[in-house]
Amino acid sequence: MVTVSAFAGEVRPSDRLADFERVFNAGEDGLVDNFIAANFTDATEEKLERMRTVFNRLSEELGSISVAEIQDVRDGTVFIAGHVTAKASATGRWKSFQFFASQEHEGRFSSFAIADAIEPRPLPDGGIADPRVRAWISDHIDWLEQEQNLSGAFAVARNGEAVFEKVCGWQDHAKNTRNSKSTPFNLASGGKMITAIAIAQLVENGKLRFDDVVADHLPDYPHAKVAQAVSVDQLLTHRSGLPEYWTEAYEKEWGEITELKQILPYFADRPLVFAPGTKHEYCNTNYIVLGLILEQVSGVSYFEYIRERVLVPAGMEHAGFFENDGSGSAALAYEFVLPTQGDEKEQWFPAELGRKGTSAGGCYASLQDMFAFDRALNEWQLTTESLTRVLTTGKVKQPVGGKYGYGFMDGEYEGRRWFGHGGTGPGAFFEYMHFPDSGYTIVFLANHGGTSAHDVFRKLKQAVAASD
Repeated sequence: MVTVSAFAGEVRPSDRLADFERVFNAGEDGLVDNFIAANFTDATEEKLERMRTVFNRLSEELGSISVAEIQDVRDGTVFIAGHVTAKASATGRWKSFQFFASQEHEGRFSSFAIADAIEPRPLPDGGIADPRVRAWISDHIDWLEQEQNLSGAFAVARNGEAVFEKVCGWQDHAKNTRNSKSTPFNLASGGKMITAIAIAQLVENGKLRFDDVVADHLPDYPHAKVAQAVSVDQLLTHRSGLPEYWTEAYEKEWGEITELKQILPYFADRPLVFAPGTKHEYCNTNYIVLGLILEQVSGVSYFEYIRERVLVPAGMEHAGFFENDGSGSAALAYEFVLPTQGDEKEQWFPAELGRKGTSAGGCYASLQDMFAFDRALNEWQLTTESLTRVLTTGKVKQPVGGKYGYGFMDGEYEGRRWFGHGGTGPGAFFEYMHFPDSGYTIVFLANHGGTSAHDVFRKLKQAVAASD
């Protein structure tokens, strides 16, 4: 069995799942109860009974299981799930047991699902510089497109030049339109890098300081005490204590939201979750407030500023904040939906999204755009060398390991330092990882694929790490 995680957190999903195979195969209610009580939220008697029933039914259907891999899945700086890939003895089929983590309950699991899976395939020896390895990854992506409808655009560059590129799947499945290198994909929380760069530009131009407080630039902020207590530095590093705006109430209305100020009512009057500066807790609200500050200081909308001062100067010709209505050239978002019976493949099911991205995420960019972004960032075209280093250098520890800087994560993979940011959402999986010592960069854009997308991203990381 292989446990896959590049992150060293306090308690990872894979830690909680290390004993899952033994518990499942034993078929003893006592072991199941103990597993649920130790690893799930709200382990009431009713929940225990329900989970026992589920485990017993699955045991009858699948027989014993042989676990091949346990994988941690993260979004931004938090773990969101643990995936167990196992082969069922009764059917000979591969299954993915998916445990979804709750950050409000110290990473315990809040729910559980099972789906068809593919047999794990190990990457051959050699790194991404080896043409045989590149050919194997390309063939592997073709196979995953056929088996699980993987859809996206994936690349590795070195010192700004492409080493590996692969595009597969559909920009719009219903219209029979394929993805291409110029297809814009949703960056989800990866857009926080762009917001942080814009804030650094204001600092560079003397219009803002990292130790300024919210009240310095938003005097009419609804919660005056909070505005006096929270600094730009704390917003950038997720240490403000602001409550998360992304709630069920927000999702009910997000189809009507096109301006940042419309998001204020979902958080501005609520109390702080913790005292500013006392801890790090990833929260999208921080970057909404940064966007509002940018608008106030620059005198233009967030979207106009980003287009004129970041996207255009970087040469990101296909990037922007697009309406999520399917009318443009951006890749449509498709949910990960696998049937649990039969031989059918994953279905193409359009995801529900807000109307437009925000300063917390949701910008769109293509593979070509992200190459341009990589060059512009690391050649200091967007802000100074010193401020670029300030952005990309970690400042506070993260629960997934490494540190969080200003809109960039700063970590290690197989002993190699990287910085960048990722993001996931309905029908979106994005990663940007730059390894400054070797000059390698991974760009990963997917609009469909679930566990297969995570598999390809992991293999690209492994191939880069083996190439030094």
